[in-house]
Amino acid sequence: VLGGGLAIALSVAADSRLWAKPGAAPTWRWPEGEVVLFNNPVENRSSAWGVMPRHWYVASALPRALVGALPLALLGAAADAKCRRFVVGPAAASVALLSLLPHKELRFAFPALPLL
Repeated sequence: VLGGGLAIALSVAADSRLWAKPGAAPTWRWPEGEVVLFNNPVENRSSAWGVMPRHWYVASALPRALVGALPLALLGAAADAKCRRFVVGPAAASVALLSLLPHKELRFAFPALPLL
């Protein structure tokens, strides 16, 4: 918690300074927080850019993004329990959480792709 708070404080300090208009007094800015608040599933403002069904990542995005790597990822997951637990599990969890949001883009799943 302390480390997270320190990271956010440093981010706010740096972003407030870097996003300030030249000659103007800096205002407190946290771009990452603004993105989280904008894309929250309660207000659902991101759906203005289109929505996809919950299965879109599994049925369309991941097969297109992984093309030849998907069969190898499935083979590795089937062959090694450690791979399933520490690699495929977290990647699948992140894709499952992303699937709950109405607005979906492949770039949202990019951090999970190397794990697959």
